[in-house]
Amino acid sequence: MVEVSGQSFQSIGEAIRSVLELLEKLLPGSSVFVAHFDEQAGYFRVIDARADGSSYPVESGFSIPLDSSFCFHMAARRAPQLTGDAESDPVYSQLPVRERLDIGSYVAAPLELEDTTRVGSLCAISRQLDAYEEDDLERLAVMARILSFELERENRELDLRRNNEELRDQAIS
Repeated sequence: MVEVSGQSFQSIGEAIRSVLELLEKLLPGSSVFVAHFDEQAGYFRVIDARADGSSYPVESGFSIPLDSSFCFHMAARRAPQLTGDAESDPVYSQLPVRERLDIGSYVAAPLELEDTTRVGSLCAISRQLDAYEEDDLERLAVMARILSFELERENRELDLRRNNEELRDQAIS
């Protein structure tokens, strides 16, 4: 984790790849992924994912309605960030995706911007019950903060470029 947290990334995509590769090693038997909450369209979309050979794949581009996703309920604080038995959780047990993907355990951290807007999540799921511990939740929380920071850094750079182009265009005219 120290290697990833001390790394300088060229893009949010590079940061996501590094984080997922690390979590894939730390959480064997899991699918790990980063997802975006597209509230305008009402969908939860997987941006990138990793899974070792013993787990089931959640692929990039996978999408479901927001209110059908574990992560959206977690980020809205309606369900826990860590559960060892998703079938017995009052919220997660009601979601069709739990049965469809055979989710036994779940751990996640929201991707939260400086203004506290939650725009996505960093998650791990496993068929196995009690696959995750509090330490795993802490790891995901640290990695989610790194991804949130990188996302905001990239957005600030984009805004700065747009503003510079606007000013240049105004100066020319």
